[in-house]
Amino acid sequence: MHRALEHGWTATELHKQLGYFAPPDLKTVTTLVQSFQGDVYAEVRDRPYQRERPIQVKLGDVTFEGIVDAFDPEGTLVLDYKTDRHVQPEHHLPQLALYAHHLGATRAALAYLRHDRLHVFEEGDLQRGLALVQDAVARLQARQFDPVPSPACRYCPFRGVCDAAPETP
Repeated sequence: MHRALEHGWTATELHKQLGYFAPPDLKTVTTLVQSFQGDVYAEVRDRPYQRERPIQVKLGDVTFEGIVDAFDPEGTLVLDYKTDRHVQPEHHLPQLALYAHHLGATRAALAYLRHDRLHVFEEGDLQRGLALVQDAVARLQARQFDPVPSPACRYCPFRGVCDAAPETP
């Protein structure tokens, strides 16, 4: 899906380029790519993006690596495509805040392609997200690994052995 959006492939080009995909997978990719043409994404769709840009960001002694799906240097916007089953913008805020910080972007957007939803983080949101990342780096450097229970615990692979994980019904 990322490659198709990066190259702007039409449905015909998708079938030509990804013909080796199993039919259900090709249908899923085609549906997700076509959903980006919907009105909900008009604000972020047709920009002079730099796409699939690898970055390295050093904060303290920690280096983060990532690939920015799309960056509009003219509009200082970072765009990230999501195919998540659930819409959880706050879960992705640290990632986008780090990307925006590195690239000098003042806005970041999540395009939830399965849900036809666009979530935009403004500059204040990105500052809050960067503070979360900086706090995590400070805790790592201080070797402070105390668990911090949150709703994300339900996805944590250590849930079964963590005494701080909240119980679920």
